[in-house]
Amino acid sequence: MASLALHQPTPHICRNRHVMVVCTGESCKNAGAAELLHDLKHHHEHATGDLRISESKCLHRCQAAPAMVEDGRVMGWMSRMRLKLELLRLGLLN
Repeated sequence: MASLALHQPTPHICRNRHVMVVCTGESCKNAGAAELLHDLKHHHEHATGDLRISESKCLHRCQAAPAMVEDGRVMGWMSRMRLKLELLRLGLLN
């Protein structure tokens, strides 16, 4: 009897579409999450691609506050400078 292999479909990836979720839990809020959200919203106005911004009550990464998710990748110890560098790396800023 032949075995049946299950294949998951490859997700469609749009290189100009990015999703960023900032944790606004207590630890992240105390570590500067509000400033990250403010900067993201400001840069969203000048973004050269499709940038979706959201917030989460808790990402359960309190030890790495402030934390955020960039296109499915959890990133800890975010700073305003690191956020700007990530936006430049993604091609969202000139």
